[in-house]
Amino acid sequence: NVDSFAKNAWRTVRYNLQVTKGSNVYTSEILASHDGTDIMISESNIISNTNNSLFTYTFEENSGIISLRITPVSGSISVRFSRTALKA
Repeated sequence: NVDSFAKNAWRTVRYNLQVTKGSNVYTSEILASHDGTDIMISESNIISNTNNSLFTYTFEENSGIISLRITPVSGSISVRFSRTALKA
């Protein structure tokens, strides 16, 4: 898990994400919002210098905590992010 937040405190979050593997760089904005039951996601403003997939991401809810999980496709990656959130 890269980051997590309390579902009852935050409704919408925006991540500015940067993932690197060696000289490969991937950056994007990910918006996630929830309605109390479902998590809706939109990714935009993608910039990358590779056609290879470096990672996959998911948002998972467990006991009222929503987590952003980043999984490398292979090897090690470096993940940096900033988060902006709007209260529920």
